[in-house]
Amino acid sequence: MAAATRAAAGGYEAAAASLVFARETLDSASALQRLPARLCDAAEAAEAKGDLGLASWARDTRAALSRASPAALLVALECLQLPLPEEPLARRAAALGAELAANQALGCRDEFAEGVACAVGERKGQPPRWEHASVEEAEGDPAVQRLLDAVRRAPPLDLELESADERRSAAGRSLE
Repeated sequence: MAAATRAAAGGYEAAAASLVFARETLDSASALQRLPARLCDAAEAAEAKGDLGLASWARDTRAALSRASPAALLVALECLQLPLPEEPLARRAAALGAELAANQALGCRDEFAEGVACAVGERKGQPPRWEHASVEEAEGDPAVQRLLDAVRRAPPLDLELESADERRSAAGRSLE
């Protein structure tokens, strides 16, 4: 069910995974808007070379992006563009903090309910009616800009782990 609600929420995670394809060149909403055409070109080029796996991936990714909420695509793009620390634990903490902020921000929008209704609810199988018709339209919305600001300002998660002795001690206390 969690995967269905994530997909229904505008495809945030699917969009984020797909955007990795062009991370180096996605520096703006207009680049994001051009991505479906680039994926179509990539699919045609891959087919011409006989790489049916890549061609299929490009077509599937293009289809996933076409179903996603424009606001969710912008949030996914923002998450990909965040500068992250080099140190692995700090990097993970910052990325998870941004992802949590993104999911909290997107989950509070009416589009979340719309996506869930179309993915698993009373309108299952129907295309969602997103608030914005395009990425550019979503980018101009002050409410979406507040979502993006929340992702930018997200604090890192606290990933400090207890020592093994503390965990064993706590586990022993819970069994008593």
